[in-house]
Amino acid sequence: MARTVPPIPSDPGLPRGRGLFGEEGRDAVRSFLSERGWAAREIRPVQAIYRPGRSLIVRYRAAAEGPVGRRSLSVCAETRVRERRAASVPRGFEERYGIADPVDRRDGTLLWAYPYDPSLAGLPDAAWGPWVRDASGTAKPAALSVQPLRYRPRRRAVFRYRALHLGRRGRRWETYFGKVLPGDKAERLVGSAPALEAARRAVPLALPAARAGRDVLLFPPLAGRSLRDVLIHGGSLPSPARVAGLPAALDAAVTRAGAEISAERPASIDLAGPGADLIAGLVPEAGDDARRVVNAVREGTEHDDVAPSIVHGDLYEAQVFVGWGFTLGLIDLDDLGRGDPALDAANFCAHLLALALVVPSAADRLVAYRRLVRPAFAEVLGLSPRALAWREALCMLLLAAGPFRVLHPSWPDAVRRRAALAVRLLEDH
Repeated sequence: MARTVPPIPSDPGLPRGRGLFGEEGRDAVRSFLSERGWAAREIRPVQAIYRPGRSLIVRYRAAAEGPVGRRSLSVCAETRVRERRAASVPRGFEERYGIADPVDRRDGTLLWAYPYDPSLAGLPDAAWGPWVRDASGTAKPAALSVQPLRYRPRRRAVFRYRALHLGRRGRRWETYFGKVLPGDKAERLVGSAPALEAARRAVPLALPAARAGRDVLLFPPLAGRSLRDVLIHGGSLPSPARVAGLPAALDAAVTRAGAEISAERPASIDLAGPGADLIAGLVPEAGDDARRVVNAVREGTEHDDVAPSIVHGDLYEAQVFVGWGFTLGLIDLDDLGRGDPALDAANFCAHLLALALVVPSAADRLVAYRRLVRPAFAEVLGLSPRALAWREALCMLLLAAGPFRVLHPSWPDAVRRRAALAVRLLEDH
């Protein structure tokens, strides 16, 4: 039986939106698959991306039987005010994945089957082991496995590749990662990579080692474990002062390397409005909490003047890798740009609280680490506690929609609690 997921409230700008969470959405997916020779046995929504009054994407997981046996298929349904151009379907898609014509538009809804994506032209190739093997630019492995790690429709996809090499010294396994980004974002990262090579002598950075196609980037693994893994599963933690020093170390390393980073990160007030609109659209009774945070951001922006610098753009514990010698490295540099370093610090702290909500077994450790790293960030960046408080409240507000994005069955209550927590963080100074 498919799990019941509460729909979004009525949205006059997207009249088909609510139906995508129930039978209407499942029927559309069932019909889409049936026309391609697949009989769906179970269909459940697993992910959503929503912009009130503008667009909604719901991704479904379907257990189905078809031309190549029983499979688990991923199908997205999108409704939006303004239609967007969809990438063409590459040749051989059906031969690779057993799905003919993986994209279709019906009754104002666009449906597509993964690994096709209308905005990620390279995704079908990145998911196909033989293509990756031939396009990697390295010695061709004897075998290669492809493991999908993350997929955010129209935004990005990440894979782990395991390659087996045979030689005179026997077997050798190599692990590397693939990331699919929209073409312009991939272009920026590739363009800055040569200059960033010098920067990573000071701060280990995950930079693309090769480019396969227009928007598929290949990365070697960064040494060590992610800080998230260490926090949740145990291990010696790096000192809060060293973690708090990462934004300044990144800025100094990039500046010394002479890298031309032209991207500008959004200002806090530009993030606050859309974030509050999303929360109010999802849980109208949380709208007052969202507006309180926006007002605090507006006031804070007028009084707090923090010099912009090169920032990671999405700094949190999963982006930090702890090396064997306790070196600290950074991954996911897609959002690297010039912006507010205090927002990176606040984002790191807010993520620890959000992670504590979903991993109760590690909650005490996560909250305790935040208590230590938060004042360390304030000291390194020369911030007053109040200046960090309103930024952390903003970051928590932006994280409040997380339970909805993964379509947790009780997402309205979870979103409401996070919005209330954002308000409480305003007083944490």
